[in-house]
Amino acid sequence: MEYVAQYMGRWMEVELTDGRIIRGQMLCTDKQPNFILGRSEERWSGETGEPRAIGLAMVARQHVVRLKLLPTPRHSNTEAVP
Repeated sequence: MEYVAQYMGRWMEVELTDGRIIRGQMLCTDKQPNFILGRSEERWSGETGEPRAIGLAMVARQHVVRLKLLPTPRHSNTEAVP
């Protein structure tokens, strides 16, 4: 469990078997280990358009092709803008 705990709160990009790419902040896992990403957005592999905001995303491990750690964003989309 310590291995997974080091990724809690980190931003990740997950490529899925159906070609979608989901980016979000890792919030938790379950026993399987599926995991929940918060503040998520999705796009299709190869698309250059704007990603679609989806909020929370549950990612089942059997659909994961690739995981990538991302740098922490400088500004959170939940911060107040002056």
